[in-house]
Amino acid sequence: MSNSLDDVQEDLTFVHARREFRLVRIVVVCLLMWIGGVCMGDGFSKEGNSIPLLFGMPRWAVLGVLTPWCFALAFNYWFGLFYVADDDLQKDDPAED
Repeated sequence: MSNSLDDVQEDLTFVHARREFRLVRIVVVCLLMWIGGVCMGDGFSKEGNSIPLLFGMPRWAVLGVLTPWCFALAFNYWFGLFYVADDDLQKDDPAED
């Protein structure tokens, strides 16, 4: 009798959670790279005292902080309503009846 891990059936809830985790991990890493790149690249003024403005705020703050927050908010809305699997976490155990 083979006792390898390939023969084990994974719970569907675990499979869904792992799939959702992978997507969230990719989005978070991309947002962190975006935030770090924009804030480091545009946050330090190379021209002395001149800070470029966008909508009356420093450009690095709008593009490096506000924009990723808005994207993360939209992603969370989509993720929670349309992507997360609705798994039944209550297992009906006939022995408890």
